[in-house]
Amino acid sequence: MIPGTQAMADNGVIEKYCYKDSGDSCTKYGGLYQWDEAMQYSTITGARGICPAGWHIPSGEDWKVLEGAVDSNYGIGAGIWDQPFWIGFDDGKNLKSVHGWQPGVSNTDLFGFTALPGGYRFWSGNFFEVPSATHWWTSNKNGTDYADYLNFTFDHADGNFDHMAREYGYSIRCVRNN
Repeated sequence: MIPGTQAMADNGVIEKYCYKDSGDSCTKYGGLYQWDEAMQYSTITGARGICPAGWHIPSGEDWKVLEGAVDSNYGIGAGIWDQPFWIGFDDGKNLKSVHGWQPGVSNTDLFGFTALPGGYRFWSGNFFEVPSATHWWTSNKNGTDYADYLNFTFDHADGNFDHMAREYGYSIRCVRNN
């Protein structure tokens, strides 16, 4: 764990941020990583990155397949998954944990994915959005300084697919290789 004010470095050590620099937050929500660190300084879509052997950082396509598999209105391959921003109908609601989000939220976690609102680390080192949102990097680089991500928030039943500066600290969910 390194402080939120410190940049991650290509030093052979997997570094992570914990929300508000609290180790308890990493235990509850997992670590937050700058994109380059999560990818282990590779720019290859689908790279292993910090994932264990036999696993990889999900691509945008991996996330779209998951969303299509759990959404009650739009299945895998539906055109909506190729659009940016808030997409789907209830994919987020069906993947979010029933506990841990802002009061009054009604999530179903129908598939045991148990998405928790782990927030994110802003490029300046500040932390935001626990208990209202979670953000996961994809392995897709987007231009020179950006990468794609998926996020869920407390007030949307669907997911948001967008891109952000790679210096932000977002979560990672690894996918088992086929």
